[in-house]
Amino acid sequence: MQTGIRDCNRRNISLPAIAHCHRFHQGLCGFAVEDCLVLIVLALPFVTCVGCITAEEALLAQGEDLLSRQEYEAASLLFTRYIQLCPDAPRGYFARGIANRELGILQDAEEDFAKAILLNPNNTNFRWARFEILQRRYKTLQSSATTTFDRPVWETLMSALSTLMMQDLERILRLDPGDVSARLEYASLLSLRGSLEEAMTELDRSVLEAPFDVGVRNERGRLLHEMGRYTDAIKDYDVALRYCDTCTLVKYNRALSLKKCGRIEEAVAAFQEVVAEDSLDGGAWLNLGELLHMIGRRDDACVSLHTSMTLGNPEARDLYEELCR
Repeated sequence: MQTGIRDCNRRNISLPAIAHCHRFHQGLCGFAVEDCLVLIVLALPFVTCVGCITAEEALLAQGEDLLSRQEYEAASLLFTRYIQLCPDAPRGYFARGIANRELGILQDAEEDFAKAILLNPNNTNFRWARFEILQRRYKTLQSSATTTFDRPVWETLMSALSTLMMQDLERILRLDPGDVSARLEYASLLSLRGSLEEAMTELDRSVLEAPFDVGVRNERGRLLHEMGRYTDAIKDYDVALRYCDTCTLVKYNRALSLKKCGRIEEAVAAFQEVVAEDSLDGGAWLNLGELLHMIGRRDDACVSLHTSMTLGNPEARDLYEELCR
């Protein structure tokens, strides 16, 4: 597993550093102890004696090595020791945040990434790391709706998370305006906030920068659908499917827009293709059942609705009871 946080160059080793090599074992950037000894014994002509890395750097390198071997608890302990020695070095917090994230300790991971950002606000890797944690929390909270919190509390928490996410994305885009992924996420958040025109402006820019990006086209199509521009949405989905003809999500969204346009036969065919590729998609079976009923194919509609019902879709149960009993 690549953590993406190694930025240390290999260093060559001088004779006085042998004890240091043994003391820190494999804490050298790219060299194990044996490598140190081999280099010295062979006295390779290209070896430059620059000395070993510091104890702090050795701790960081050892921790990163443990991360690469998915030994997250041990890595986290080493990063904590590194942070104690170098409290103003952002890499330690970032690395420990990754370990905590992999251990599922998301609150601690978020705090570590926030500290790394505080120490270096312009590092996009730090920003992305925190954004991903915030996004997980946002989606979890979004799915819980009001089951856990009173509505005002829920809305306050959602707004606070959304604001932090947007701040990270805005800084990323300021540093790298061509980051299509960041712009796509930013447009999605604007859409969730109800700022549809602003979201469309961001997506239009993304289309100019990446006209054949499937994610951009799908998100733009989804937003056009939300704005009631179903024919334009279908055009974007068509472009996306030209470059990804196996993208079931895009096919599903396209089928919804066809349904809204009143192109019923095409929508039936589109949803049939979706369920052929993903037979567990209860929403697709529900829509297919509704459409089949609209064109008078009652028996087929009932089969589709029953399938959706068995997949746990409560809407399908109500419709099935109404149309098929």
